Amino acid sequence: SACIGQMDAAGRFLVSHFAPASRREGVEMLRELRHRCPVGFAVCPDLVGMLVRIGFNVVGSGPADFRGEIVEKTILVN
Repeated sequence: SACIGQMDAAGRFLVSHFAPASRREGVEMLRELRHRCPVGFAVCPDLVGMLVRIGFNVVGSGPADFRGEIVEKTILVN
């Protein structure tokens, strides 16, 4: 599994790529990450429910480039 991102100036880890080996391992990794530091995501609507269930909060939304197409992304933080 892999979780790639970068720290912003405020010390929040902004996830850019997330590739779990399995769904269970992915949920466990996100729960652990959530407890280690402030985390931010910008995701497509299909992932919002899972992130909310494991403790992330929706704080907004906005347009973003996704594979060459402008799509609405939801912003979540812990």
